[in-house]
Amino acid sequence: MRKIFTFLLGLLSFGLSHSQVLFVDHFEYGTNPGAIISLTGSPWVANTSGGTTNPIQYDPGSSLVFGTYPTFGGKVKLIPNGQDITAPLSASVTADSIYACMLVNFSAAQTVGDYFCHFMPNTTTNSYFARLFVRLSGTNNINFGLMKNNGGATPYSTNLYDLNKTYCLVLKYTFRPEGTTNDTASLYVFDVATGGVPATEPGTPEMNIFTNTDATSIGAIAIRQGATSGASTMFMDHLTVSKSWITMLQALPLQLQSFTCKPLANGTSIDWVAFNETNFDHYEIEKSYNGSSFTKIASVKSSAAAMQKVVYNYTDLAPLADKQYYRLVMVDKDGAKRYSKIIFRGMKAMMDASLYPNPVAAEAVVTHPAIKPGTILQMITIDGKLVKTITPVPGSTQTIFSTQKLAPGTYLLLAISEGKTSTVRFVKQ
Repeated sequence: MRKIFTFLLGLLSFGLSHSQVLFVDHFEYGTNPGAIISLTGSPWVANTSGGTTNPIQYDPGSSLVFGTYPTFGGKVKLIPNGQDITAPLSASVTADSIYACMLVNFSAAQTVGDYFCHFMPNTTTNSYFARLFVRLSGTNNINFGLMKNNGGATPYSTNLYDLNKTYCLVLKYTFRPEGTTNDTASLYVFDVATGGVPATEPGTPEMNIFTNTDATSIGAIAIRQGATSGASTMFMDHLTVSKSWITMLQALPLQLQSFTCKPLANGTSIDWVAFNETNFDHYEIEKSYNGSSFTKIASVKSSAAAMQKVVYNYTDLAPLADKQYYRLVMVDKDGAKRYSKIIFRGMKAMMDASLYPNPVAAEAVVTHPAIKPGTILQMITIDGKLVKTITPVPGSTQTIFSTQKLAPGTYLLLAISEGKTSTVRFVKQ
């Protein structure tokens, strides 16, 4: 899914072109680990300077967690000493600014420090710009460092961050037309605990670096494993590159902020709140009676609201059973799908009932406690479509109904009385 994490925003609307997004990799390469340059669909190639030692690995286990940011796909793992990899941008940038946003989590670092990400003119050169460093500070803390190009001692920020904690970093390079040493490399560091990533670019970054020669163009992004003596052990996830702060955010995945259901007198209300539906197409609502086998019951078109919070509601007018489950399938415009968590609605059973024969050929007999006035029996398909409503005789303990006109398959018989439901599952031969 190509959308976003937790930003404290109101309803915003932006008309910026998504073509300003130059690169996106959420590290979704399936369930099998392996060298990332060898995986199907990977845009990455090996950089000649890193050699072939310790190819950078794809970890399919889980994505990095950053607040309520959606977890899907895997992540990439970097260790000291080994291969560097690069990926081309969709277009080279020679003016204004370029941004790279990423989630990072460091499990180990060294006091010497080394860089792990940078921009390049293209994938075939070894010129590096806006090099992003990390080093160990004390026992369990790290500092981030930044250099615009090569040469000299690496400047580090004095701000301390934690090992084994996920941060969002934004690396920025700004071209300035005057002179050849005036461009600026900048770094922003964001923590969920202090509000996450803002909707607009902060006025003051963590670091601003001007020293050394300017770039003439930027056309690639690189991640590297660094030297044995200085590099870190880390995970990286959700890497995006864009020409503006807003389009950088728009390239991030949709955030499903909430997904709930509640009983109604005539069904179930299904509610969800989503944020940033850029390049998103529609939701499919699925229902299940057992929590594992799901059937689509509705499709809801996206409002296509970039950088907006949108509230949705759907009412399921055919209660499935005393236990019923729902989930959302979130479908992008390119057909990519992601599933929500499964939510559950339970209803207190009205009575114990049994049906025979089961499977049934032409006629079924339901045995139940004495029927109260107002009780109805509903025959529904396994995906919740109402087939027939039966009104049993008050006080009766058996109800007989015909199944001759039913198509072969699995059905549910719901007994509904005083807002409570009991369910019997049967098969029509």
